[in-house]
Amino acid sequence: MESDKTLTEQPIMTTGELKERAVKIPFPPSFAYSNCAAFSLSAMDFRISFAEVTQDGNAEAKVGIVMPPEQAAMLALMLLQQLKTFEERFGSIRLPAWRAMQQHSGSIGDEPNPTSK
Repeated sequence: MESDKTLTEQPIMTTGELKERAVKIPFPPSFAYSNCAAFSLSAMDFRISFAEVTQDGNAEAKVGIVMPPEQAAMLALMLLQQLKTFEERFGSIRLPAWRAMQQHSGSIGDEPNPTSK
């Protein structure tokens, strides 16, 4: 795991418009392992529950996160970029659904091309 400090662009709301600013986000003192996630949403927020599923099929909830839709969208974009970086460094991710999505969508994590259809 990289230990360098991270700067990320975080959207902020000001008088009805989105602006970005750099925010230094430190790593927490501990991490929870998760190999499963469940999602729910409302008009106001997204909820993500992270769990660990054991070989006997039982799941133990580890942590839950609630965030506004704008932050959920930012998280999705950041995850796509991090997955692209992971594959560049360590090779392809062995998940058939992921590979199919890459083949269908082109290169995951690249900026969308507004002129292509």
